[in-house]
Amino acid sequence: MILNRDSFAEATVDYENSPLRFAFDLSPTPEGRAPDLPPAFTTGYMAPNSEGLGYIHFPLDALQHKMEEVLPIIVQCMKSGPGCGNGYLYILGGAIPNVDDGMNALPSHRRHNAFITNIFDVEIRHALEKVFYGVEDGVPVTGDVFPGSLCHNHAPPHSVTPLKNDWTRLCDPEWTEEKKAEECFSYHEAAFGTENLKKLEGIHATVDPLHLFNCWDCVGYGDLPGDGTSGPDVPKSPKASKRPKASRNPKAKVKKEGKKKDL
Repeated sequence: MILNRDSFAEATVDYENSPLRFAFDLSPTPEGRAPDLPPAFTTGYMAPNSEGLGYIHFPLDALQHKMEEVLPIIVQCMKSGPGCGNGYLYILGGAIPNVDDGMNALPSHRRHNAFITNIFDVEIRHALEKVFYGVEDGVPVTGDVFPGSLCHNHAPPHSVTPLKNDWTRLCDPEWTEEKKAEECFSYHEAAFGTENLKKLEGIHATVDPLHLFNCWDCVGYGDLPGDGTSGPDVPKSPKASKRPKASRNPKAKVKKEGKKKDL
C-alpha cells in the first residue's frame, strides 16, 4: 500500500524524471496518508495543447486489419518530433466490447478502441482517420450517426471536434463560435456520439426535468437559453434538446458517386 511520497517514489521507475513528480509538488502528502494522485486540475488532466488537439483513438479494427497502412503514418509521426505528442499511450480494447450487455453510455469509439495517444499534427491525424474510415484522398466521410472522437479523461472545453461534412477533418479553432456550431460537432456529440447523446438527453429529460444537476459539460441543456453553463433559468416545459434522428446501427457514408461505405 502506498502511504507517502517516499513509498510511492520507490514504486515509480526513474522517479526523478517521472512526469508524476510534479503532482507531489502540487499536492504534498502528509505522513501516513495516501497521495492525492492525480491532483485536482482546472482543466482536463494531461489536456490537449493550446489549439485543442490531443488524443486520437486507434480502433481495434485498424490494428487487426490495417497495420500495413497505419505503421508508415506512425513512423512519419515519430519523425515529426513535437507533432507526435508526448509519447503517452493508453491501452484500451481487450474485453471492453464484450464484458457487458452494452447498455451503458460508453460510445462506440471508446468501446471498440485499441489505444489512444497524443498526435498534434493535423495532417497526420487526417491521414490516420482516412485509414480508420477506409477512404482515399479527397473523399469526405459523413453519415447519420457520428460515433464520437473525444477521450473522456482528457477533454477540456477547448477540445477540437471533427467537421460535420467530413469526419476525417477537424474544426478550425480560429472560427467564430457561430461558424463552429454550424459546421462542427458539438462537445457532447464528440464525447458521446450522436446516437448515444440522443438517448442520454432523453434520460436526462425524464429523471431531471427541472434541470437541477446543471454543469458546464452536462448533457441535456441544449434546449435552455444561453449555453447552459452558468445556471440558466428553468424552462416552463422542460424537454430534451432536439438532435437529428440517428439509426441504431452507426454507419458512415462516403460522398463519392452516391455510394455508401460501412465502417
